[in-house]
Amino acid sequence: MVNDIEAKHPQTNNLVKFADDLTVSVPVTSSGDSALNFPLSELTKLFDSLILSLFYYAIEVWGSALQAKYIDKFSKFLNRAFRYGYTQNKYSMAKMIEERDRLFFNK
Repeated sequence: MVNDIEAKHPQTNNLVKFADDLTVSVPVTSSGDSALNFPLSELTKLFDSLILSLFYYAIEVWGSALQAKYIDKFSKFLNRAFRYGYTQNKYSMAKMIEERDRLFFNK
């Protein structure tokens, strides 16, 4: 099933080729050290810099406007990242919002 996507115009349809190549590079095991042979500490740094930075961006503004069901979805995503070994730290979206609000309003 690797490289099973047949693009109609492979010269111009780079998105399909990119998506097919991505499926080859995604780790399929759940242990932290096997994901691209990174140690867990390096995966944690990578997760914090790439994923958590997106969540923390302007969280003071959009975090208070989120409904509980969306906060739960974010928390489930963060729990899966911890369970599958992409980070050493267990995060909670509600705690992240509360922490950033406290920092923001104590200025």
